[in-house]
Amino acid sequence: YWDDWIRQPEQRRNRACIRPELSRTRTFGKVGVSNGHFFEKHLKYIKLNEKFVPFTKLNLSYLLKDNYDVQFVKQVYESPVITYQELKSGPIVHEGPVRIPYHTNDIYKRTSKMLGLMEDFR
Repeated sequence: YWDDWIRQPEQRRNRACIRPELSRTRTFGKVGVSNGHFFEKHLKYIKLNEKFVPFTKLNLSYLLKDNYDVQFVKQVYESPVITYQELKSGPIVHEGPVRIPYHTNDIYKRTSKMLGLMEDFR
């Protein structure tokens, strides 16, 4: 799989991959090893950006690893902690992002499964 390949150190060359706000890739259909299950559950909802973005003219220094990591960690740990039960029971009283902490791989897998997220580790 290309995503496993691109995570290997010889391809990454000490670079970090970040998740874009809008996907810049798309899938061509549901033919593959998952018999369409993964496509139907996740991939068919990917939409491409239709608006031109002049990336070469933007100041993207906030995306450099040292800058990005500091801001990301700050944002995560400033986010209010909630439980899975609070999230599922109705409106969250906090404005903005929240977090559900986990302390073991098993708790992460259980929580991500309840949230419908991928449970694998990278």
